[in-house]
Amino acid sequence: MAPCEADISYDGDFAIIKLSGTLEYGNVISVSANGKIVLDNGYKKIIIDMTKITYANSKGLGSLISIMRQCAEKNAKLVLLNPNGKALEVLTTTKLHTVFPFVEKGTLNDAKNNFK
Repeated sequence: MAPCEADISYDGDFAIIKLSGTLEYGNVISVSANGKIVLDNGYKKIIIDMTKITYANSKGLGSLISIMRQCAEKNAKLVLLNPNGKALEVLTTTKLHTVFPFVEKGTLNDAKNNFK
């Protein structure tokens, strides 16, 4: 199992969490922890860039649900950027694509436009 790396960057009032590797049970702690960090720092607009996720399963997507719940509690909004391959398949199969706002095959600016 390859680790899921999560790097945070900031662009104005946006927090961008760039994920890479695999998003599955056993390696999602950094994803949830980084979501908590940006929310605790007061960011209300969070973009999770999934462009470099090579594999995901439903347990891994549970970490995104956790962040979405935290966002709801703090009146923040979350947008997924470029869920692809297995991640997009799992989002669709579990019907989470109806819960998460996401931009497929888009740019960071496309994701930012979802907050307007």
